[in-house]
Amino acid sequence: MIRRVLRKLAAVRAIQRAGQLGLGVDENLPASVGASADDLDDLYRLLAIAKYEDRYVIPPAHTEDAGQLMGQHEQLFCSLDTDGGPGMGGYGPPESSGGRKGFNLLNWNGKDKVPGMFPKARHT
Repeated sequence: MIRRVLRKLAAVRAIQRAGQLGLGVDENLPASVGASADDLDDLYRLLAIAKYEDRYVIPPAHTEDAGQLMGQHEQLFCSLDTDGGPGMGGYGPPESSGGRKGFNLLNWNGKDKVPGMFPKARHT
């Protein structure tokens, strides 16, 4: 069985290579592996890396199903994004960071001292 499959793959390779180089293809080759030329072409298309336009095919939705599909888009949040959950969770401003202050480095000229940039360590 494995030898039969390998022969078929070798036939696919031989036919594709001959086509790329513009050489004539032995018309008995597909029959010698128990397939037609179309079968070997289909096998090549199935096993080869697809062309870009064949890689990402998004099936179209029927317009009569549009109402049913809206339910997928009504949930505008992550179900894990709640207080105590693994997401960012919660609403409102961020909690206090123990007295540390934020500073926008994009507006800093690089010369002035930045208050709170290097706070003194608290010993506990």
